[in-house]
Amino acid sequence: MTAVVIAPRRPIVAIITHESDATIVAHTAVGIASEQDRPLLLLVPIQRPAFTIDPSIVARINYRLLRDAETLAAQAQPILEAAGFSSPTRVAWHGARSFRRSRPARAAALARAARRAHAAVVVTGIKLPTALTRGMKILCLTDDDAH
Repeated sequence: MTAVVIAPRRPIVAIITHESDATIVAHTAVGIASEQDRPLLLLVPIQRPAFTIDPSIVARINYRLLRDAETLAAQAQPILEAAGFSSPTRVAWHGARSFRRSRPARAAALARAARRAHAAVVVTGIKLPTALTRGMKILCLTDDDAH
């Protein structure tokens, strides 16, 4: 007798980066997840704070950043709950970089996080690097440069 292994369905990943994009991204992701009968995962980016050796400062900054991410994810939760999805939220940390490199670093961190989640479709408001998104369908709704 052989064992049947049921592979989990690859999720739809909704990347929430701005409050203004949260509802658009959530509505689109819910529609795709309902249509394809796939699970849904929210992904929120957080930039790591600059280097400091004081652990109390790091803890306070991390707590504040996580609260900001929870607030951002809360913008999409009513839409998901109305559609019957109980979606987990993950945080994608990216390194503290200079201002000029912060967007590419954030996009690369989000693409890696979507790859680790084995995403089938990624619904996002920012452009992700194509080298890191092979095997995923990317649905970019708005341009991040407009914000």
